[in-house]
Amino acid sequence: MSAGREGWAVDGGALIGTLLPTGVAVTLSPLPIAAVVMLLLSANGHRSAVAFAWGWVTGIVLGVLVLAVAAEALPSPDATGHDPVSGVLTIVSGVVLLVLAAWQWTRRRLPDGRPASARWVRVLDGIGVRRAALLGVLSVVANPKNLVLSLAAGVAIGESRDGVPDIVVAIVVYVLVGAVAIVVPVAAVAIAPVRSARPLDLVRRALLRHGVVVLVVVLVVLGVVEVVEGLRQV
Repeated sequence: MSAGREGWAVDGGALIGTLLPTGVAVTLSPLPIAAVVMLLLSANGHRSAVAFAWGWVTGIVLGVLVLAVAAEALPSPDATGHDPVSGVLTIVSGVVLLVLAAWQWTRRRLPDGRPASARWVRVLDGIGVRRAALLGVLSVVANPKNLVLSLAAGVAIGESRDGVPDIVVAIVVYVLVGAVAIVVPVAAVAIAPVRSARPLDLVRRALLRHGVVVLVVVLVVLGVVEVVEGLRQV
């Protein structure tokens, strides 16, 4: 993105390849997926779910753009192509993801033995459109896991030497991938509301029971990848 950061290795389609795993980790967020499914099954139904999806997409865009601009202030790589500052940030991001995975695992159940994700049922029951939209934004910008992922994506974009069109395409791909798991259920209900009711209920039950485990696996995998990538850059 910045002409002054010469020598950076992320170019062409490599930027999209760098952002794809991060986008997948963003979209594989069991609690937000459960939230949109529960909203679709709630009293306010489709309207609140659409608002939540818009909020989610807005949060992804804001997070990655703000952190990409902030990444412009990072020093350039040295003559050998190493980037210690970016490498340290990437390592820290990976460690934070691993810590979050451990924290999520220890808190995966409520005191009464129910899965921790069950608390969303009470929070989302009867939520309005405005609150649903705000919740969608906060699910990205106020979530430590998604903030770390946005930081990783922002650093990659900020340090890219691609032309503006390639960077825009990469950002669009990242946002689409990050939003797909939230948008697809909303679209399914809009297209086939009756036929989608049973599958949505099955998804809701599965996420309430196993969602935290899925989240922990995603965090561990991405955390390890981030640490290894950071060590390569240092």
